[in-house]
Amino acid sequence: MLGVGGTVTLAAWTDSESAAGSFEASVFRIESSTGGEWREHAAEEPATLEFEAGSMSPGVSHFARMGARTTADSTTSGVVTVASVSHDGGALVPALEYRVTIADTCTAAAFEKTDAAAPAYAGIEATLPSPEVDISSAGADTAWFCFDVRITPDASPAFQGTTALLRWTLGAVST
Repeated sequence: MLGVGGTVTLAAWTDSESAAGSFEASVFRIESSTGGEWREHAAEEPATLEFEAGSMSPGVSHFARMGARTTADSTTSGVVTVASVSHDGGALVPALEYRVTIADTCTAAAFEKTDAAAPAYAGIEATLPSPEVDISSAGADTAWFCFDVRITPDASPAFQGTTALLRWTLGAVST
């Protein structure tokens, strides 16, 4: 038998399409102020709350406020809360209690709620539910946290002359 070979060539056209996308992550940072300049405060260099609490007495409230907003270069909004309260272990810590609310002006009136119950006092070791405040991008608005700290009304005279250093940390999450 004889074999016959043959070759067939097929011609075809080809084509393709491509697309590319460019991506950039958003920027989300917060800064704070206690009434002066706005800047980012690291844990090692916290802002100073002006309580004027150099000679506290039982049951007498001392108020200070801290504002938080996104930085000018933030491109997204977020929610800010009081993330934690800590202390230096000072002898006055067991006698202190605090509460926090949101208010532009930080006085006793800020805690007089008409539409909801006023925040209750809690000991420094307790975790209070924190107000959650929406903040816009680029520093467009400010959340003012008002802190009320006092020595418990029934504190022992043994706390006279003792001290404590408290530190609140605000936390924010982009939305």
